[in-house]
Amino acid sequence: MQAARDPLRPTRQRRSQRSLERILEALDSLIEEKTFEEITVSEVCTRAGVAVGTFYDRVGKKDALLEHLRQRVYAEMLGKIDKAFAPERFAGLDLAEMLTINAHEMVALHRRRQGAIRAMVVEARRSAAFAAHAKQFNALLHARVTRAWLDKREQFGRGDPERLAHHAFLFAVGFLREAVIWEELWPDPSQGEEDQSVAASLATTLTCFLTQCCSEH
Repeated sequence: MQAARDPLRPTRQRRSQRSLERILEALDSLIEEKTFEEITVSEVCTRAGVAVGTFYDRVGKKDALLEHLRQRVYAEMLGKIDKAFAPERFAGLDLAEMLTINAHEMVALHRRRQGAIRAMVVEARRSAAFAAHAKQFNALLHARVTRAWLDKREQFGRGDPERLAHHAFLFAVGFLREAVIWEELWPDPSQGEEDQSVAASLATTLTCFLTQCCSEH
């Protein structure tokens, strides 16, 4: 005999999903204001408009939020990178022009998602499972970005183009993390450098490295 279906289950599932989405939206906004460690469950619930009991029912431990956040942030960033590095955007531009656009857009993206990126990097340093996801994500980013740069390989300087693009990518990642994500840990001789200036420095560094014609930039 077939068991009767619970007519309330789909409604409960939809309600549960909406509650989870509100919780994630709340975390997404809070993570740009303070570190994950500083955020409390109570703060998340207040901003999400849900009861603390609902939080523990939908999410469980606070740390479980990081996996939900990871999926959300990774999907968002891959979508933006796909658009930002689409080859057709740069068909009529030279390498230096393309790198200038890339640098400004990447600084803006890292500034906008500074807190979320910071949380992802920190967790990847202390969780093997999280690190495995980060490695896969980094490989996807690496492939998309270097593929766009390698379309201009005829403008590269001497050396293996793929290795040059790989090292340029690592330079960019390191620069963005230190100049934007963890900027407060460094001396600030510029007294609050504008992001436009940060992006210009990144573009110049990448252009000089890839073309090996620093005197021209």
